[in-house]
Amino acid sequence: MCVNNDDRDGGATYDAINLSTAGADHDIDLYSNGLLTSASKEGIDTRTTGDNSFIAIENVGDIDSGFVGIFALTTGEATGTFGNSGITIDNWGGIDAGNDGILASTTGDAIGTSSNTGIDIDNWGGIDTARDGISARTYGDAIGISSNSGIDIDNWGDIDSDVPPFGYGIFARTFGDATGASSNTGIDIDNWGGIDAGKDGIYARTSGAATDTSSNTGIDIDNWGDIDAYSTGIFARTGGDYGSGDATGDYSNAGIDIDNWGGIDSDGYGIYAVTSGDATSSLMPTARRRCSI
Repeated sequence: MCVNNDDRDGGATYDAINLSTAGADHDIDLYSNGLLTSASKEGIDTRTTGDNSFIAIENVGDIDSGFVGIFALTTGEATGTFGNSGITIDNWGGIDAGNDGILASTTGDAIGTSSNTGIDIDNWGGIDTARDGISARTYGDAIGISSNSGIDIDNWGDIDSDVPPFGYGIFARTFGDATGASSNTGIDIDNWGGIDAGKDGIYARTSGAATDTSSNTGIDIDNWGDIDAYSTGIFARTGGDYGSGDATGDYSNAGIDIDNWGGIDSDGYGIYAVTSGDATSSLMPTARRRCSI
């Protein structure tokens, strides 16, 4: 585990904190509570390339970054039972960034039973950024039984990303299929913070199919915060351009569920939801849309 208790300034050339590993089973576990500044690079930059090499970040201090506030990338697979190449980010600090506030991506498949290449982000800090406030993408399939390559975002902080035509408040995108029993490449977003966005306030999209029993590529969004968006307040889509979005496994899900209690002021749609796939099993798969306000 790497612990930082100091204020760090990367100047115009360097990240304030930069950690990387190569090779299997080489994780990054970072705790930082100092002020992090960098004029043109990241506040925190973390990358792993080997299989079963996860990233865990807990940040308490404020970040002032000319580029991305917190960056995390894993490219390895998650193999074997409980194999993990996922990303977990817990942030309490305020972030002022010239690009994205928090940016996380995984590219590997979750192959083993209960393996993970998913992304889990909990944010309590305010984010002021010229691009996306929180941005997360997974590209891998969830192949093993109870495997995960999905995205889970809980946000309590206010997000200001009002730089049209860019600037999603919260952006989440998965590309993989959920092919294992009880596997997941879905998206779950809970937001309590206010969002002022130059594009969509909350954007969530999955491309994959849910092909085995109780597999999931669906989207679940609960929003309590007020949203002011240049484009759409809440956008959700399953399937489409890069995948079928079908739910073919028994009790599988490729549907959309949105509950909204916050006010929405947008120049486009307030809430937009569309599913593109088919529900073909006789045992209650779902490719539905449900929205409550």
